[in-house]
Amino acid sequence: MSKITLSYKIFSSSSNEEKENIRAIKNDNNITYKLDGIKVNITILNNNIMIKRESNDMELNLEFQNNKSIITSYYTKDLNINIKVETKTKKLVINQNSILINYDLYMNDEFSDNFQYELEWRC
Repeated sequence: MSKITLSYKIFSSSSNEEKENIRAIKNDNNITYKLDGIKVNITILNNNIMIKRESNDMELNLEFQNNKSIITSYYTKDLNINIKVETKTKKLVINQNSILINYDLYMNDEFSDNFQYELEWRC
């Protein structure tokens, strides 16, 4: 287990978000950090990335594999509702200290947006 510093960028047609110098913990293939009341856990495997975002109100699970569509869920805790989420990964690049994911997001079979997610970390 080691402490790392990470930065990420999320681009979509409707918004852009960039955060730098986030303190995180890397344990083997897992990166965990907390930001704005949301706990984020990223699992990086050879050709697969799983992202879990959880707060007091919700839990979002996303999974990515190059050129694949994967169905997961978005759970709202206060309403006790599961929403079907589908990621269609267009591009997935996993490097030693970074990942890049370009994907389309569908919620309940309706197109939501296209996203590009870039994550970099250092010790």
